[in-house]
Amino acid sequence: MEFTSTSWDTDAYMNLYQDLHNTADETYRTFNAKIVKSDKPMIGVRMPVIKKCAKQIAKGNAIAFLKNMPSDYYESIMLKGLVIAYTKIPYEEFLKRTDAFLDDIENWAICDCFCGAVSLGKRSEDFFSYLEKYLESDNPWHIRVGLVMMLGKYLDNAHIDEVLSRCDAVTNPHYYVKMAQAWLVSTAFVKHPNKTLTYLKSCHLDDWTFNKSISKARESYRVSSEDKDLLNVMKRKIITSKVRPI
Repeated sequence: MEFTSTSWDTDAYMNLYQDLHNTADETYRTFNAKIVKSDKPMIGVRMPVIKKCAKQIAKGNAIAFLKNMPSDYYESIMLKGLVIAYTKIPYEEFLKRTDAFLDDIENWAICDCFCGAVSLGKRSEDFFSYLEKYLESDNPWHIRVGLVMMLGKYLDNAHIDEVLSRCDAVTNPHYYVKMAQAWLVSTAFVKHPNKTLTYLKSCHLDDWTFNKSISKARESYRVSSEDKDLLNVMKRKIITSKVRPI
């Protein structure tokens, strides 16, 4: 079914949910539920289907969809995030919708898919400044959005110093925040090895996040054997128990 409706009434939402349930894959639902660990019930719709649906909605009355779409399923929250990312709306409206959407995020998959789908165009620099709001939040998922956005869109020569500085200032102990920091630092090492190596020598990352950053960097085929050996020597000894997902 096409979802480029000009209005979103009760029937339209019922039709959407019916289509989502019709395309559900129970094997995928079981698998995805285990790795995502969402607090919301999961229908079992694969990402290509969700993305196709979101792009259709974005071509229609997306604002009406976002105003009334409930956050009762994992897929409905994922849809809202992708619709925000795909819809051509003024930058200020994008910020408004994004700020509201961030409170719905409660797992890494929705966070990372949303961040990956966002395209900022000429407002990229403005959004880089705006991300500080998320990084300074007490909500771990807001912080992860800030970190993953920087990871995916700002690991360039113009921003790398500020990105590493912002990452270093994050002290939230949530597992998925720390994993995002490690992911960011390891990717930064691949793209800017000298700057990131200098950063690692004086950073304030806790021992677990520091070592995870090094481990993830050493897993990359784009890191030389010599650099992998150097990173391995830098690993810190940890006496405390391992960090577990919250």
